[in-house]
Amino acid sequence: MTDSGWMLYKRLLGYVKPHWRAFALAVVGFVIYAASSTALAEMMKRLIDGIQNPDADFRFFLPLFVVLMFASRGLGTFLSTYFMAYVGRYVIHTLRCDVFAHLLHLPGRFFDQHSSGHLVSRVTYHVEQVAGAATN
Repeated sequence: MTDSGWMLYKRLLGYVKPHWRAFALAVVGFVIYAASSTALAEMMKRLIDGIQNPDADFRFFLPLFVVLMFASRGLGTFLSTYFMAYVGRYVIHTLRCDVFAHLLHLPGRFFDQHSSGHLVSRVTYHVEQVAGAATN
């Protein structure tokens, strides 16, 4: 990434900074999901070992392990998806407000030279694309 690209990305991440707690919860959700995915491999190993050498502990702990693993995967998925969407929506809202505030201060000649469809596209679609880069 070039220096100007990095500076632009840092500026864009500045919009995420007010929502750092939600962003941190999303990262925690990603970590929980990754850990539970790793636990899936361990569960498969124990399942194969338990089938080959069955004992009472295996019959008791494997169902608990499966339930806990899938519950943690669900929790991780929920946290990461919900809070990343939360941050993304607020970044989009803030960007749209900033663009709209800037448009309000432009001279009338600017609006004569640019079509309304192009301006609406900038406020809606282009802002959505830029905000997606900050949260994805």
